[in-house]
Amino acid sequence: MSASVSSRTDHGSLVRTLAATLIGCVVYWRALSMEQRIAAAAPSPAPSAAPRPPSSRLCLWVDGVGTYLIASSPRVVVGRHDSSAAPDIPLPGRIPGLAAEILRTGEQYLLCPHCDATVNDKPVREKVLAPGDRVRLGASPAFTFYLPCPLSTTALLRLEPPTLLQGKASEVLLLDQFVIIGRKGLAHIKTPLGPMELVLVLAGGRLTAKCKEMISVDGAPEPARECAIELGRRVCVAGLSFTVTEG
Repeated sequence: MSASVSSRTDHGSLVRTLAATLIGCVVYWRALSMEQRIAAAAPSPAPSAAPRPPSSRLCLWVDGVGTYLIASSPRVVVGRHDSSAAPDIPLPGRIPGLAAEILRTGEQYLLCPHCDATVNDKPVREKVLAPGDRVRLGASPAFTFYLPCPLSTTALLRLEPPTLLQGKASEVLLLDQFVIIGRKGLAHIKTPLGPMELVLVLAGGRLTAKCKEMISVDGAPEPARECAIELGRRVCVAGLSFTVTEG
């Protein structure tokens, strides 16, 4: 009997609480102005889409200078351009789809061929690359390995003779953390004009441009000395312009 009375008491208390809450909501809603009611009932605006981060392979188009294929993975695959293996560095010529791998380990780059390969005209099975090493894989065009800046492990591969990779770039940047563009002697990409030094920094999967001169993006009225790089947008600084696209 006491349990039944207690149950009815709890039920009644719950009903009274819900009723009081409902009355409070009605009173609050009636106190609002028409503008406040409309604002409260309106759906929240959808959050703006965050800039899409760059992929691990990009193309850097520097106006009046050249086009560079950028590979940022510590493991880069070199192979035939029309292979289903979709190599990071697609070379023309009679070579396998997976002709070689270039592995970045600390401050070194290790060449691991999967076909006949020579470095400086000597056959190799595996080789830690040094600046100036000339590499040939099978019957593909040779390329030379460079480390332009002693303060950076970003490397440059230059095809000899210049051969467009899929009709785009003739040079490859193996990007590690940052790449320097400008008139400075130790720049990875040397330019005849523009700033002495513009740095593209890769962090958290995103590219950022930094420079002492002001940077503008697509003619934006508010230039800055640092800005995020979005794919397909034209970046200008001190007379130099460039665009980054997917590779």
